[in-house]
Amino acid sequence: MATGMAVSDLEKATSFYVEVLGLKKLQAIDLDHMKEHLLGTGKPGAPTLVLMEYKGRPKPARDTEATKFVFYVRDAAATAATVVERGGRIAQEPAPYGENTIAFVVDPDGYLLELIQAPTPS
Repeated sequence: MATGMAVSDLEKATSFYVEVLGLKKLQAIDLDHMKEHLLGTGKPGAPTLVLMEYKGRPKPARDTEATKFVFYVRDAAATAATVVERGGRIAQEPAPYGENTIAFVVDPDGYLLELIQAPTPS
């Protein structure tokens, strides 16, 4: 499975998802109309995030309120703070939800990210 998202600056977006959320750049593709970076864990069958930058035209409009990308993280508060340091913002502070801690943040391109921190095993 792969999910594609248009970004305004491919290198900046790639750096954000690699450095903040720990994804790996798996492949770079240069097409006539766009450049793409495929990001993921590198594990067979794991989902891939496809970042797309269009050539010669701005990023298409999108509905960021109805779309979210979910990431499982070790520390939701620390990850949310890093998002802010890297040009994003916090939409909802980390808070307990059942056994998990959940935060909502917005990346530099305006996409909503849900950060889920599972409890530490005893």
